[in-house]
Amino acid sequence: MATLLEAGLRHARYYLAVLRAADRRFVRGGDGAPESVARLDQEWTNIVLAQRWARERTPHEQDAARLCSRFADAGRQLIAFRLTPLERVEWLHAARAGAHRCGDRRAEIVHLGNLASAYTRLGQPERAIELLEMRMHLAQAAGDATAEDRMVGNLGAAYFALGDLQKAVELFERRVEISRASGDRVSEGRMLGNLGAAYRRLRQFDRARECMQRNLEISREIGDRLGEEQAIGNLAVLERSLGNPRRTVELLEDRIQAARQLGDRRGEAIALFNASLAYRDLGERESATSNAQAAWRIFNEIGDANADRVQRSLQEWGTDRSCRCDA
Repeated sequence: MATLLEAGLRHARYYLAVLRAADRRFVRGGDGAPESVARLDQEWTNIVLAQRWARERTPHEQDAARLCSRFADAGRQLIAFRLTPLERVEWLHAARAGAHRCGDRRAEIVHLGNLASAYTRLGQPERAIELLEMRMHLAQAAGDATAEDRMVGNLGAAYFALGDLQKAVELFERRVEISRASGDRVSEGRMLGNLGAAYRRLRQFDRARECMQRNLEISREIGDRLGEEQAIGNLAVLERSLGNPRRTVELLEDRIQAARQLGDRRGEAIALFNASLAYRDLGERESATSNAQAAWRIFNEIGDANADRVQRSLQEWGTDRSCRCDA
């Protein structure tokens, strides 16, 4: 008869495999992406219970610690759709603790990079940079010569959030080159989108459009549905910067539909809020208000830092014409 520990390990391993399979199918893109999200939703309660079981036993059982480390990495793309930013941070801290207990330096380095991204999303880029510095030191101690290449994109996102756009451009350009050299087209496309967003902030609109269009082309070529959704959103924000609110609304309606199909609630909220700003530009205040309120509800439900920004816009309507959300 199996012990409680053996039964718990079997349960955790099974749902870890379910999460990994759904995430891999999502990353492959195409028509399978929405189906993988549906599969995640069907099994989400059991996945959460399995991760929690492994996390609680990490200090006492090495097998549980190893599983806890793997949960965060196995669902790298999909769990961001179902965890609030704070919950995502909790999963990643638990994963890092599990990797540390097992002596898995490579996994710990990966978790530090993902933690940095999570803190950037929380609006704490300074903390993200601290974690990336810790990641570099750990990688150097482990003799990982490629660590700097892998952290460039995360560091660029942190500097973008801090408003150091020139530094962000430098880092994003470098990450694009690294991705091309390694043949990582998903990373290349998404980094081009980030680079385009930075150029837009610098008001270098021709460069911004070139990067964003290439991002969209690559995403469609490889079937990266999430990358395509975000590329459409970036192009929409560019159109608003260029004074084309009607085209902005058209693109954002496309992004809203794509986000809903994928279950990307944060992407949906970003698109709704940016649509509200475009409707305001058009003088359609009822549509502007309803879209902003819908965005606020989603941001508030998922614990996203943009909730406060949207609330301020609703309270001080029309006073900040530069307000926007970036993919």
